[in-house]
Amino acid sequence: MPSRWLRLSRSPREDNDTQIPAELTSAFLDMERRLDIAEQAVETATALHPQVSLTAEWTTAREQVYAATAQYLGVVTPDSTAAGPRLPLAEVARSIESATAGLDSFYNRHRRTLDGATGAALAARAQADQALAAAIPALQRLAALAPEFADYPSVRAARGSVESARAETQAVLERGDVAATGPAAQRLQSSIAALDKAVAAAPGRSENASRTLASVRTRLDAITHRAATIGTSYSALLREFHADSSADLHDNEKLAHTHLDVARACIERAAQELNAHRPEESATLAGQAREELGRAEDLVDAVADRLTTLRALRADPTAQEREIRFRIRDAQRLAVDRDAVAEWGTALDAQVPRVDRIVEALHGPHPDYWRYHLALDEVSQFVTTIINRIRQRSATR
Repeated sequence: MPSRWLRLSRSPREDNDTQIPAELTSAFLDMERRLDIAEQAVETATALHPQVSLTAEWTTAREQVYAATAQYLGVVTPDSTAAGPRLPLAEVARSIESATAGLDSFYNRHRRTLDGATGAALAARAQADQALAAAIPALQRLAALAPEFADYPSVRAARGSVESARAETQAVLERGDVAATGPAAQRLQSSIAALDKAVAAAPGRSENASRTLASVRTRLDAITHRAATIGTSYSALLREFHADSSADLHDNEKLAHTHLDVARACIERAAQELNAHRPEESATLAGQAREELGRAEDLVDAVADRLTTLRALRADPTAQEREIRFRIRDAQRLAVDRDAVAEWGTALDAQVPRVDRIVEALHGPHPDYWRYHLALDEVSQFVTTIINRIRQRSATR
């Protein structure tokens, strides 16, 4: 803000002169202009950054301007009923000059905040104007879409989002809500992008849904075929291993077929929706079928994987034991290298007899290989946790 101010010297005939100098009026108008600029900047800054505290300083500068304004108006439009002589024009000029200097001083102290807020507000307004302008061709592209495509749920939802965001942005601009302008413009821009995407994708929805449905049907056939082997695998578990090793898998076959039945029903409904020219609903149902197939596949795999794991343990029970003991020794060396023995040495040392007890429990006429596997895996996870903590502590030093 410029700092050239009017400096008036009092004339001997000033008290009797009713003519207001043009320089005084010019100084008054310049002060008012600066007040408007500063006031708008303060309002914008506090709206965008509520944590910014300018109130006390701004109140002082503004009240000084109000006082100078009152003096100026008093000499320009004197109250004929008021007692006492009119203020000397030089005194009024000094008040205006002082108030203007106060505005300058305030603005200069907070220039970065005030200019930054003003710039951000202008940018947000420009962004909102651009978004509002962009909404028009986006809706025109929608209007050019074939009616059957425009009725797809994704397109209807995207159109509703644009219309809602456009109304919100217009309302924000009308009420001058500086803080809400940028976010509203961003929501409108995102809604426009989503609408364009929905419009572009609509013509291909039917073909995509058809491919998805065919893929899910193929997967249903494959998993149904694999599910037929659950009974055989589970019988092998019962024959070859301790009953407790497969107790948690008892209902897998029944549950897998339940999920397959649900998936089959979803696929049938998806085909009906596709035939009714509702590809998005068809794709949603196909997605639900895919989720059910995933659950069924997990149940089938669990039985087969358990049998494979237990047979491997029976063939070489010491393989997992050797791996765990190696991890313990590796963790002990790390604790020494990273100066963490005092904190973790005892816990790591305790894992050695723990492994000894787990191995000893395996011996007997009916070894429970699954319990053996789970117990050693628990030790492995415990040691891994300690290793991670040692490394994290070393990284923060």
